[in-house]
Amino acid sequence: MTATGVSGTGDGVTGYTQYVLTFTGAGTNAIDNGVSPNLGNSFTTLKSGLFQLNMTGSKVHAGPIANMTNTAADQSQKFWVLYGAVNASDIKINGALADGVTDTLLVSAASLNDAYATFGSDAPLPDPPIYKSAFDWNVDGKVDPFDLNLLYANFGIQWKF
Repeated sequence: MTATGVSGTGDGVTGYTQYVLTFTGAGTNAIDNGVSPNLGNSFTTLKSGLFQLNMTGSKVHAGPIANMTNTAADQSQKFWVLYGAVNASDIKINGALADGVTDTLLVSAASLNDAYATFGSDAPLPDPPIYKSAFDWNVDGKVDPFDLNLLYANFGIQWKF
């Protein structure tokens, strides 16, 4: 993982207040829309799973580099990725995420119905069906058979942790 400072939120001398985290490796999906459909964008997404981001307080600094201080403590943040789990009814978190109390994530019929409603959409066109980026897995600006087939692969998946 690499962290890149966001332009306009600081600089290399005084530091940044916002960063973009870029993930690489076995837990990612590499997407290359540079050749087909010739959008010129290449990026990675996280594979479906439960993740934990650990931040070491002594490596995260606040203030200008000349007189920066470390953050008070180490931090840990859990988050999940499951393509197709987009409806509020699909997500049931009981307390802190993955704390031993049963949490549930699923890809339900409601998600499939929502995908059907946006199927065939094209991001730049205002005409129905209305484009919804949550169902555009490869971010090519269209909700097409490629996206729907990946949603079918996740349909009915239910995670409990």
